[in-house]
Amino acid sequence: MKKAIFAVVAVMALLFTSCEKNVKNIDASKLDNTVNKCWKITFSKFGVSASSYMWCTERECVEALQTSSAWTSVNASYSVAAAADADACYKLEEEAANN
Repeated sequence: MKKAIFAVVAVMALLFTSCEKNVKNIDASKLDNTVNKCWKITFSKFGVSASSYMWCTERECVEALQTSSAWTSVNASYSVAAAADADACYKLEEEAANN
């Protein structure tokens, strides 16, 4: 019985875990500053959200978002986007801007 309960709790934890990270309490100095990736940035306030894409390292991404969040009261979070290179990331950004 304990094994069954443990299995159910483990599955629920996986289902309700998000890959998005809120930037407010992250120590950017501990993040990767060598590998560029495409990051999906989500800004939200009052239940309204907008997304953007950025090609940079995780540290650069978080530092930029923390700076912009300090100037505004908008919530910002980020996650890795499916883009193999900078051109593919910029294409995602163009598509997001046109929608």
